[in-house]
Amino acid sequence: DKMRDSFLLSFLLSFLLRGSPLHALTYSTTPPPAGGIASSFEGWASSAGIVAPKIRIDDADELRNVIVTADVEEGEVLCVVPRTRCLDLASLAVDPTKAGASPCERLAPTRLWASLDWHERLSVWLLAEARRGRASEICGYIDYLPSPASFEDGLLDWTDAELAELRYPPLAAAV
Repeated sequence: DKMRDSFLLSFLLSFLLRGSPLHALTYSTTPPPAGGIASSFEGWASSAGIVAPKIRIDDADELRNVIVTADVEEGEVLCVVPRTRCLDLASLAVDPTKAGASPCERLAPTRLWASLDWHERLSVWLLAEARRGRASEICGYIDYLPSPASFEDGLLDWTDAELAELRYPPLAAAV
């Protein structure tokens, strides 16, 4: 991701904003608290060439939010992310030197890569980039993702009795 995803954010916002201008939902020019995860991510994003002058990240109360800092006109680009800072499966398909090849051969050899669905490929590629640490082109994004500890109380860890308290059988069955 996180995105978390500047690329996904611009796509989502452009989809949501189609047909009408957006007026700042929360107008704030106050930067996020120094040293917080949001300021670390924004620092990385800026140094990575990601341009998003009218939005900022806010991680108040351990939630991750995007705040619009000024009015946005219809069709206005909110965020520009260099392709090198994206895990772009489509670019692998069009580049003749990479077509069909795994971008993370050590973790998922090409034969395995070819058998994976798109979301599995993206997950494996993200794991491979996380293993690269600071050498990864998307290290700042990876650092911004929630830690595994933040999911300690997730539905997958609930007992059958706790799931039953939700009184929503389709969810209990899915878990």
